[in-house]
Amino acid sequence: MKAGVGRMPITPPPGTRMANFGSMAPDAAWDALHDDLFVRALYAAQGKEQVLILAYDLLFLGRDEVDALKGAIGRHLDILPRQILVNFSHTHSGPTIMHSWAVTLAHPRDELYARVLEQGTIGAALQAVANAREATLWTGEGQTALPVSRRRLNAEGKAEWRPDPTGTIYDRVPICLLKDTDDKPICCLFSIACHPSTTKG
Repeated sequence: MKAGVGRMPITPPPGTRMANFGSMAPDAAWDALHDDLFVRALYAAQGKEQVLILAYDLLFLGRDEVDALKGAIGRHLDILPRQILVNFSHTHSGPTIMHSWAVTLAHPRDELYARVLEQGTIGAALQAVANAREATLWTGEGQTALPVSRRRLNAEGKAEWRPDPTGTIYDRVPICLLKDTDDKPICCLFSIACHPSTTKG
């Protein structure tokens, strides 16, 4: 098989509306940058089958937005929508282009940021295909202490949205590693069952 990776920045222009939390102002825009945001792409092919996995530093996108990005990729690469998997880190500290979620219903679609996202997506996908080389695939499983239950029972036995270090969690980490013929890592995929609460205690 062959595999390659690509990465492009998708940091929005200052003033872009942020996803935030439901309890925050729906028109809050960013005015300070802590870290750049990226879209990362992994392309893999074996025989006539191929797959493109995209990972975004975003909260999430709606079906319409995802379909539009898959269509944009299809105009540049011979990859079908069914061969594209889209994933999000679910950061609440990033922008949104949607107007179909509770926080964004009062706003029109952010066309400016939609273009930034499309250009970054296409660029990362093209990089991944161009960087594809012979690869082997290795799988395994690890363990993590990162997840924390967010359902703490109060005195009445009712679950509240609070950290519960003793609560039930899924602490396994499935891992997929792709290495080239020189035994050097190309890409490592993993999954941790944890909601990333980074800006709200």
